[in-house]
Amino acid sequence: MKRALIFLCLFVGIFAYSQTVREFPHPRIQAKGGKLVYVNCEKNVALWGVNYQPFSGWVYETHLKRLPLPYDFPSLKKVIDEDFMDFPHLGVNIIRITLTPSRMTDKEGNIVENTYVKLLDYLLFKCRSEGIYVHLTLATDTGKPPYEKGSFAADNVDFGSNEENSKFSGRKLSHMIYSPEKRGIFLKYAKNLFSRVNKFTGTRYADEDFFALVEIINEPPVLKRRMLDYAPFASTMALYKSFLKENELADTQEAFEAFAGIRVKFFIDGVCEAVKSARRKTPVFWSYNWRGFMADKQWLHLAVCESLADGVSYCLYPGQDDFPSKPDWLNLPEFTGKNYLPYIAATPKYIQEVLDAKKRGKAVAVYEFETWCNRSGYLYPAMAALFKSTGAQTACMWTYVPRAAAEYNFCLTHFLNIHFTPKKALSFIIGAKAFSHASDPIFNEDKTVCDFGIGESFFETKSSYALLDGKFFCVGNPPSLPDEKNISGIYSFTCCGDNAFTQYGGNGIYGMHFLPNSPMAFAYHDVSEGNIFKIPPMQKRITISPGTGKIRTKGLKNFPPMIEKISRPMFKGNSERPDGSSRNN
Repeated sequence: MKRALIFLCLFVGIFAYSQTVREFPHPRIQAKGGKLVYVNCEKNVALWGVNYQPFSGWVYETHLKRLPLPYDFPSLKKVIDEDFMDFPHLGVNIIRITLTPSRMTDKEGNIVENTYVKLLDYLLFKCRSEGIYVHLTLATDTGKPPYEKGSFAADNVDFGSNEENSKFSGRKLSHMIYSPEKRGIFLKYAKNLFSRVNKFTGTRYADEDFFALVEIINEPPVLKRRMLDYAPFASTMALYKSFLKENELADTQEAFEAFAGIRVKFFIDGVCEAVKSARRKTPVFWSYNWRGFMADKQWLHLAVCESLADGVSYCLYPGQDDFPSKPDWLNLPEFTGKNYLPYIAATPKYIQEVLDAKKRGKAVAVYEFETWCNRSGYLYPAMAALFKSTGAQTACMWTYVPRAAAEYNFCLTHFLNIHFTPKKALSFIIGAKAFSHASDPIFNEDKTVCDFGIGESFFETKSSYALLDGKFFCVGNPPSLPDEKNISGIYSFTCCGDNAFTQYGGNGIYGMHFLPNSPMAFAYHDVSEGNIFKIPPMQKRITISPGTGKIRTKGLKNFPPMIEKISRPMFKGNSERPDGSSRNN
């Protein structure tokens, strides 16, 4: 009887999930002619989104563990479910998931069944159900213990002392790229991952349609010659000596770079073949790291360009260079008042290798971006227009902060949440429109204004707007807006703060859309925040409360001058969308 009851419960649980598994509603993506295109129509891809993975080492340790929230499936499933209610309203149509193989593999590169993997399955199930593409990165070294016991990616590559170890950050990933033994296991890991059957979809990873691209390693480290002098790289040193002997070369920096380039290409080609043996047309990318990283690494650039990789990725963090090397975490600087439009305008000069890779037939993606210690509403659209001008076809902000931890804002340098950062969130929404529809950014002479075709960003007022297809988006109060003749006939607006055409008695995001049968007005919560960069951790830095204000319009002929019937969604534990409709998980 007990066994029968257990079987019945298991059957009911599987049946319940099977009822919610939907086919992915969008076409697969492939690389063709140096671009990402949809397989059914070969239309160019433009996907805007966030990094999101609440069960990863960095996000969990930084945000959720401190609540405290237990590292178990029910708790973190709830976190995922809550945040997926927000993504459609942010314009998110791609999520970057960065895997930590040390948490999910054994010594042979096999996938281990544990909480991390179960949550990965569930997150992918949510992406499939909600029609969100996935930028999957196979490995990162930012994860923290506990590691899966015996994992091939969890061993300590020890250089003899803490001082020596600190010189070789990312050394585990260096081992995977350059060591012949680790490379072989990494290839097995990639094959095993795509052979895996997702427990919630019943589909092999290899057969899913939602993978937009596979990035091999997050910010891959560069091998240094002196690393070969240590025992963990003995087999790599043996290969290097053979290379020198076969080519009759002396041990010079030039010779070492030639050897390292061959090893990188060999590694990339192996991973490409492993992934494409499971998913023939899946685009595979190599990360070019942050702005300026590749400037003195021509050997690496050429190796990537000659490899089987379909594309390259880069990141952008305006303000990161101004952050102190040894920050006082209880007294952080805030860069909201500093103009970073000049930084954005100058970026193409610092990513010449990315642009050259594009000319050589590689597609381009942005794996991370963020406004560093900055709460303003002007940067995201300008960044989106820049990304598009460099040929990038996907861009994922680092990192969306889960609702569960947003009021504490544990990571002040990187912070986006639609409920707790309304101005920044609406700027992100405008960025999504700019990434799909903007023209190349045009900056005024002193680089305080950025015109991106469908709108403008203004440093002085920390504001931005976009107007397209009858929809008006506005954060803050821009000093110039489309004239009333061009805007009066809109049928949708989404705003934050008062502007010449819309006003609201609160500081959350608000707006109104004309649905097929009736208009629907909505307003997010009011937000109260002090100087969040000076408030100690474990104190709530931001609080929200239900908005009570009314919406007013001026000069918009499709809208009444006063709107009092407003949908005000609850925040915790409900399945209601801000537009009033419901979502079944």
